[in-house]
Amino acid sequence: GTNSPSYTTSTLNNLDTVKCIMTSSYGCLSKPSSTSNQFVVTINPKVTPSVSLAAPSVNNICAGTPVTFTATPTNGGTNPAYQWFVNGVNSGFHGASYTRPIFTNQSIVKVVMTANLYCKTAPNVSSNEDTISLGCNLRLKAAGDNGYNTSVGSATDNLTTITGFELYPNPAYDNVAIRYQLPENNVDVATISIIDIAGKTVQMQTIEHPETIGVAHFDVNQLQAGIYLVNVKTTVYTETKRLVINR
Repeated sequence: GTNSPSYTTSTLNNLDTVKCIMTSSYGCLSKPSSTSNQFVVTINPKVTPSVSLAAPSVNNICAGTPVTFTATPTNGGTNPAYQWFVNGVNSGFHGASYTRPIFTNQSIVKVVMTANLYCKTAPNVSSNEDTISLGCNLRLKAAGDNGYNTSVGSATDNLTTITGFELYPNPAYDNVAIRYQLPENNVDVATISIIDIAGKTVQMQTIEHPETIGVAHFDVNQLQAGIYLVNVKTTVYTETKRLVINR
């Protein structure tokens, strides 16, 4: 090597040994040269990280149903980092699994993993993409019936015997869908309100000339976790149910 107090090379192999011999420039020494200890080089092979994405079911689910996605790493190291994306937007979640209520048909979920290995071929890798298909009917009890309508189709098909409303999901996280069938036709105005435990209306939608069967969506991301009441009201009908918001 070169006559230098430091040595840099990129040609070492695994288990090579490195040592240094120093020759002093002073005179009258009993031993002009000295040999250092030996350093055994360990070279780790480069590995290629990857991550795959799995969900129990992503077809024909009800809007607002929480779906859990799980990342399975390969060559991720002891503590890989994750970043989840929904429709290309950073969700802000970093765990190895991700639970989210889905409201938009054909939503696309993926995860990006950063392996905590030194010898990796890529710093970040993306998983496969899961596309979620919505196709579940409103699950409301029919009047005078203990059963549920669970047929697959649009959110308002085959509900002619159903009255009332239902909340999905409940508990809710950042969004809640309120699916209703009003007991009368030709309603001028329907009001849907979210009320906190102090009796204050924190969100409200007023629907003019609503369809008898419909779905209203509320963004509850700014509401604090806790128990709320949801009220659906027309001139001849009112009903209230409990909504739980988790964080």
